[in-house]
Amino acid sequence: MRFITSLLLSTVLFSPNLMADDFILIPGIQAGPVTATTTEAELISLLGAEQVKRDVMALGEGEEAEVTSLFPGDKEKELQILWDIPFTKPLVVNVIGTAWKTKEGVMLGISLKDLEKINQSSFELSGYGWDYEGSVLNYGSGLLSKYDNTLLVRFNDADAAQRVSESEFATILGDNSFSSDNEILQKMNPIITDMNISFTQPE
Repeated sequence: MRFITSLLLSTVLFSPNLMADDFILIPGIQAGPVTATTTEAELISLLGAEQVKRDVMALGEGEEAEVTSLFPGDKEKELQILWDIPFTKPLVVNVIGTAWKTKEGVMLGISLKDLEKINQSSFELSGYGWDYEGSVLNYGSGLLSKYDNTLLVRFNDADAAQRVSESEFATILGDNSFSSDNEILQKMNPIITDMNISFTQPE
């Protein structure tokens, strides 16, 4: 009964033939057809086996995990699910496709200054020169602060470092926290290259 109810709900909320409004991400709640309780079997029933494939994702620091890819190879629609319990309980959805965005407009390819405008405030991000460089740590007191634990974005485009001198870049290196209004980061104005949605787990 739970499977049927969940599948019917997903069908109502999501169609494989995506329209523009269907590409909305709701951090903590939903990423396309994926919620905190969606299983791989349900996704196969909803989307078809050709749109649901297993893959391996690099986690950083040499670690990897088996994931489920939705719409594999589709530059606009692809999502990857990292599982808390393999194939039955999602932990994180990695956004690969360029069409996905939050209702506020957070999406791959927007710049640090764009995110500040959306957030209506500066935010904190990690330093550069290590595996988790350019990751947003929190959204400060901004509009996106409600997503502090459920929306992870990372500014990691290779071109950004070329916009500053070596000595300037050296000031934002390492496992440290920097404000987005930092003079060097403003000059770099990197773009979002990675985006993950995690879920507020049900009680």
